[in-house]
Amino acid sequence: MIGVELQSTESLVDDSQNGVSDLRSEIVACDMSNIAIFVQEGSIELSETFRDTSIGLLYLKTDAYASLASEILHTLNKLFKLYLWGPYTISSCLLHYKVLL
Repeated sequence: MIGVELQSTESLVDDSQNGVSDLRSEIVACDMSNIAIFVQEGSIELSETFRDTSIGLLYLKTDAYASLASEILHTLNKLFKLYLWGPYTISSCLLHYKVLL
């Protein structure tokens, strides 16, 4: 799939909670280890959707989303490549790594 765009729509929040839960369950159940995901602009909701998935390649194009995504990177159990694109500075992008023993 190329050019797929996920968007949240605030007007659908009341009726879509079950749909979001179903989508999340489907994503977690899928083997996504051979799938590359390119994130142009992300959000906390998108990060939480990706939590505990088997994404293999993740491309992050903004320092703001890289900082958000760093909270869930340790849960991506098959992530083998992480690409950071664009201008990044130490002060604008804080990556948090969690050590798993």
